[in-house]
Amino acid sequence: MPEVIELKKLRQEIDYCFPEFKKIVGSSSFQKQYPGLEMNENQMLVNVPKGYDKDNPASSFLKLKSFVATHPIPDNLLQNKNLVSQVNIAFKALMPFVKFINRSIEWNKGSIKKMCSYKDHRPSLRLKPREKI
Repeated sequence: MPEVIELKKLRQEIDYCFPEFKKIVGSSSFQKQYPGLEMNENQMLVNVPKGYDKDNPASSFLKLKSFVATHPIPDNLLQNKNLVSQVNIAFKALMPFVKFINRSIEWNKGSIKKMCSYKDHRPSLRLKPREKI
């Protein structure tokens, strides 16, 4: 589970760049490898976090306390000669998700220059653009 400050940054980035995030987790390559993010009720808030509109289109993701995507590996694949290529395909599908998370956490350290390009999206959290949390 992420630390509080990293979770706030990630939620803010999901809110600011929801079309991009939705495209990543909804892509066919991601969906084929991962059945979606784990949405276990024990790992979700009951309400959207403070400062976000309850009608936010990203509300189901903003409620998450952790962001987990799992890929089941059947036992028979563990000894198959295709294991490495199958794992490689799964990691390639996961990389845009990992990069999105890393970007959201690292942006205020000056190491990340490119942010989402959805200029028409208006975030529901009323912060200055890319406010340091």
